[in-house]
Amino acid sequence: MQQARGADGALYRSLRDATDSMSRYLAARFPPRTHGIAVLATFVCAYALYCRAGGGGGGWTAPVGAVSFVLLFLQMRLIDDLDDCASDAQGGSVDEVRRRRRALLWALASVVAAVCALNAPWPAACALAVVAVALTALTPFVLRRFLISRRYLLGIAYEIGPAIVLLYVYAFWTETSGRTLPLGAVVTATVLLWTGYEFWKFSRKIGLAEFQPYGLSWGGATVTLRVLLAAAAAAAVLLAVLTRVSPVLPLYTCVLCAAFALWIAREPAPADPGRYAPVNPRVPLPRWRGLPFVALLQAGIVLTAVLPLRPS
Repeated sequence: MQQARGADGALYRSLRDATDSMSRYLAARFPPRTHGIAVLATFVCAYALYCRAGGGGGGWTAPVGAVSFVLLFLQMRLIDDLDDCASDAQGGSVDEVRRRRRALLWALASVVAAVCALNAPWPAACALAVVAVALTALTPFVLRRFLISRRYLLGIAYEIGPAIVLLYVYAFWTETSGRTLPLGAVVTATVLLWTGYEFWKFSRKIGLAEFQPYGLSWGGATVTLRVLLAAAAAAAVLLAVLTRVSPVLPLYTCVLCAAFALWIAREPAPADPGRYAPVNPRVPLPRWRGLPFVALLQAGIVLTAVLPLRPS
């Protein structure tokens, strides 16, 4: 009896430690109040857009898709941390790096298993989720070795992963609702959502003395952001042409993108244009960096989802 109590106590302590470690990791690397809410809002916007454009939804299954979608973004974070495991643990012992890598691998396996279990009733959605995980994992650990000298191809491989995760929303919606949309509409809707994610990715560290995506300078990053804004506006216009969604969507998105492009153009560059970090640390960070564009873009999509369809 005493041995059984001791075993139960050890199991409880192990579970408690695992829960504490997971909570600390999420708070530091995937904060639920920011990243979690933003990802969940992205799913709601995409799902609502498909329901409006396609004329219906999957009913009670939507929360399953929402949880799966958040987990798919979490697996991207886990794989990124696995890739950076050694560099993030600089100064730590070899055993510490191994323990961190082992913990990340267990967490990744658990997340992937949960996604597969949740989507087991819908083979196409499950398969697309697995493809997203596979590509996200293969890019840093396999493809990078072959494409290291072809940076453009490597960049494409890195950015396709999030697009496939965003495409999961359509795969889930179409399987659970039994409805479909034209391929062009699906592509443009995915591109519209993808531009929001990419704008966040390329702008969130601007002004910080940290590693920047692809080592872009201030000029390179702002040009990239303007290209993404143009792509978002074009995708919204094409989506309105290919479906019967309200014309408010392209009008709102074009005005939003033009406003952000002007805002970015008015932002003074650092004294050293080759660096992101301002020479003067008291210089405020750009207010357009990070989530503002994503939040406003999603607000327009939600507005479109509640407005009546354009007459045929």
